[in-house]
This record gives sequence, structure tokens and C-alpha cells, in this order.
Amino acid sequence: MKFNVSFISEAALAAAVQKKQARAWGQENAEAIQERRSGIEGNALPLADHQILKND
Repeated sequence: MKFNVSFISEAALAAAVQKKQARAWGQENAEAIQERRSGIEGNALPLADHQILKND
């Protein structure tokens, strides 16, 4: 059984970079995300009245 060490390390590095970028994006946009969540909690979803399938 042969392992392609270069491919494995490149994939691991790409996954680590993606995870770090996602975390940074979340931190940079935390305020906007919270504002959006608060808006949804206070006003419901903008098109909720037009939903075909409802969970009620």
C-alpha cells in the first residue's frame, strides 16, 4: 500500500486554511450575523407568509 504524502499534506493544509478562513469570516461578520438573527426573531422571515410547506 503506497501513500501519496504530498497529496495528503496538501489536502490537510488546504483544509486547515479553509477552516481558519471560515473562522475569521465568522468573527469579522459576527455583528451583522447577530443583527440578522435579531431581525428574524423580531419580525419573522420576510417571505414566511408565502411558504408552501410550513412546520406549524
